[in-house]
Amino acid sequence: MLREVNNNLPVRIGEYEESELLSALTRKDEFRTTVNTSSVMRAVAELYHSGVTAVSKFLAENNNTGRGIIRNECRFPGFEDTRNFTYQSILLGTRHFNPRYVEINGGIREPFRRWIVALLRDFGLTVKDVFGATIDKGPDVKRMLESDLSLRWEWCIPHRTNASTKTAFGITPQRSSSKNLGITDLISRISKTIYAVRSNEKLGLLFAELCTMLDPNATTKLLNIVIIALWSSGEFLGIEKALRERKMPPDNFPLVEERQTLLQMYALLEPITVINTHSQSESANQPEVLGLLNKLRRTVLDETQQLLDCFRKRSPPI
Repeated sequence: MLREVNNNLPVRIGEYEESELLSALTRKDEFRTTVNTSSVMRAVAELYHSGVTAVSKFLAENNNTGRGIIRNECRFPGFEDTRNFTYQSILLGTRHFNPRYVEINGGIREPFRRWIVALLRDFGLTVKDVFGATIDKGPDVKRMLESDLSLRWEWCIPHRTNASTKTAFGITPQRSSSKNLGITDLISRISKTIYAVRSNEKLGLLFAELCTMLDPNATTKLLNIVIIALWSSGEFLGIEKALRERKMPPDNFPLVEERQTLLQMYALLEPITVINTHSQSESANQPEVLGLLNKLRRTVLDETQQLLDCFRKRSPPI
């Protein structure tokens, strides 16, 4: 019998009754620790100290002053270092940069600078040990990195592709500022359709029944990709369900005329997502990511090339 201890962590932690019996048999009472706030805080402090010591030793042995790069993707700082021209990546912190309102009342530059400097100091580093930083193009942060810390700023690839995709697809807070009104209106209709399906009892039950029919263990969460993949099945199931219950068939799916456009949008977004995932992996390096971006530009983003159906993975193009 597995007793679940904590199901809030990314990896579920559990313990069996057998393990408790073995622990009681092999471990003396004097070696057992009472778990309370004090012991947990002390254990966390010791673990952090040992981690800082190990990382600081590694950085001291691979002292390449001025060749490090601060990667601050999604406000999680990392430090890249090279040893014999071999890529090494070290995560210096996972605490989300989330200052209080009173701290950013005068701007985000100063609290963000103090946060970076203090974090580097914990590992025996200074700004002189850093060459550049990759992050989004926020004006305050970019100016702080270049002016206050004298670092070479470069676009973070996921931030850059995200910004360019939002601009190209007209994802803006206001319709008047959109550079692609057609897609902006389509996204608005998609949002209204998703809300209608979730809030409408008949449509919601129809979608759940479709998912259950195709896979008893499938999720009934409404996803755009699932809508596209199960488009034809959804239309057929709606008619069949209505006839079985001797009711009038439901109206056409609100986005019935947009299937081709949604397939084309997905064919554009899917390769970009792959690049974003690869660019944040441990094995990624600049030449590989730039090569993938160049390939994306010559294939998917080339207006003279036909888009392929990502669901069929074959021709004919869509």
